[in-house]
Amino acid sequence: NIKWNFNLIVNNKFKLNKSENQGITEAIALYSKAIRLCPNDESFYHNLGWLYFLVDKKDSAYINFCRAISIEPTIAIYHISLGLFAENNTRKDQAYHEYCTALALSPDIFDSNFYKELILRNTNKEDSIILNDVILHLKAQLAHTHSPIFKARLGKTYINKNYWDSAQILLMETTNELPNLNRPWYNLGYLREHKGDSKIAIDNYKKASFLNKSDYLPVYRLALYYDRIGDKKNALRNFNTTSVLYHKDLSDHSIRSRDLYYLRSISNDIIPDNLL
Repeated sequence: NIKWNFNLIVNNKFKLNKSENQGITEAIALYSKAIRLCPNDESFYHNLGWLYFLVDKKDSAYINFCRAISIEPTIAIYHISLGLFAENNTRKDQAYHEYCTALALSPDIFDSNFYKELILRNTNKEDSIILNDVILHLKAQLAHTHSPIFKARLGKTYINKNYWDSAQILLMETTNELPNLNRPWYNLGYLREHKGDSKIAIDNYKKASFLNKSDYLPVYRLALYYDRIGDKKNALRNFNTTSVLYHKDLSDHSIRSRDLYYLRSISNDIIPDNLL
């Protein structure tokens, strides 16, 4: 159990004791064996990259981070990891490129503690500059593919830029074209709430929660709404549900690893939970 701290990583002040070093060396051997058995699992390379980083084998770390991205370039955390590695090695331009790629893949990162710390560390890259670069990237992808996925991502980024009307157009198009995705409904609800359309916002949050019963964010927004209008019973119920879901929240990687380990069917995002 090694305490994680972004600033320690990027400032090269991460120190391990003898026992931690030994544990990491053993973990490297196990991951290396896993890769020999399953050479196309990008998560192994990603995790191995951090293990090599922690024992100061930076060339090996870099190779493994890049290998993970070459196998699966659409996972945001892999780009963040490579960005942190680059930032640690004073490759500021490469780090910025990887962070922008991650934000374009998953604009929810704009709301994370990681992003807040990134802005504090990089005073030369203001929030508006990063947002503009990500918007340009997503607009280019949308023009090329016309995919509702990119509409959803760009819509969310517009919310962070306070381009509310442009965000609404894209999110409504997304929910019409791909109504099974929960986060566009959540973001549309957040937008509607900002505009004062509470009734429509609540409906959007409920749809988002129905489509993904493990996502605590729409439930949390419902709790805040009920608390605001004085409905203490529904507020408490939703706050309790939020707390339970938050503490059960797992990354996509950990869910996939668990499913594979127990030979479960991989979860799909087409059919809502409990519909069949």
